[in-house]
Amino acid sequence: PTRAALMTGCYQQRTGISGVVYADPAREEHKHGLQVSEVTFAEMLNEAGYATALFGKWHLGYERQYNPVHHGFEEFKGYVSGNVDFISHVDQAGTYDWWHDLELVVEEGYSTHLITEHGLRFIEENKDESFCLYLPHEAPHYPYQAPNDPAIRTAGVKGSNRALERTDVQEAYREMVVEVDHGVGQIVELLEELELDEKTLVLFLSDNGACQRGDNGPLRGFKGSNWEGGHRV
Repeated sequence: PTRAALMTGCYQQRTGISGVVYADPAREEHKHGLQVSEVTFAEMLNEAGYATALFGKWHLGYERQYNPVHHGFEEFKGYVSGNVDFISHVDQAGTYDWWHDLELVVEEGYSTHLITEHGLRFIEENKDESFCLYLPHEAPHYPYQAPNDPAIRTAGVKGSNRALERTDVQEAYREMVVEVDHGVGQIVELLEELELDEKTLVLFLSDNGACQRGDNGPLRGFKGSNWEGGHRV
């Protein structure tokens, strides 16, 4: 729902996405998605002459008809699920989920790094024109995996290999946030290097506060609560 509101500027209920779109094909919500009749910020900027791209998490529809390329993004590399294994790119339902536009593609690498790398390339390729880059990171969403951890999900198998999951979750959480922070730093440094920083608007935000594995400082509550540690307005 948060992403539907971000994409359209409308209350999520107006877009028809009033709840989570689940990975399990057996659930009715799996069939939901952002309708092409909705107008996104990517469409508006694309019509105004901006190059547009999305690298990372979509989570606004599993079916090809809901793919980001139908919502104003000229280029999409990432996954349509709510979360994937950072190493194997398999979702909770056991489905391999890494796309290049409308095609499933095997692309090896830690997902946080791939998102950053595609973002850097896109900026380089479009440095001489107006561009809109949307980089929705997965981290620090579960599964809790740092770059050197093994894959815990396998295509065709629902769920994860518990024996391979991290037991020091808070440390894994920290390592995952560090990778996002490093990637954002690389983006900002490239904008400065290309002398685009003075004419590029950079927005960094989260759709909710940390879960109970993280730390929201003085704010009460966590992700999923109505307290400011979950939703700060």
